[in-house]
Amino acid sequence: MNDETWPTECPNCGEPLPHEALYCRECGASEQNGWSEPWSEEDERREYEDFLAREFPQHAPRESLTVRQLGFVVVVLLLILIMLLLAVGWPM
Repeated sequence: MNDETWPTECPNCGEPLPHEALYCRECGASEQNGWSEPWSEEDERREYEDFLAREFPQHAPRESLTVRQLGFVVVVLLLILIMLLLAVGWPM
């Protein structure tokens, strides 16, 4: 990159850059990663969830149940409830 095209401020966060800086001291953006665009809130959330899953699998956000899975759970619980009621002699 020549002097005319070298950024004077970080295209990612706007922090002033020293002449021919290799990376931004504020956000870490660099010429090698293309002085990337700022992350959106969705990118931040996804990165955080990936970090949790890698480093703390027991605390990672769980995926929610699909409608089919939820229906299966309800049916199983109802069957268990019916078997318990029949085992104690209900209906009398």
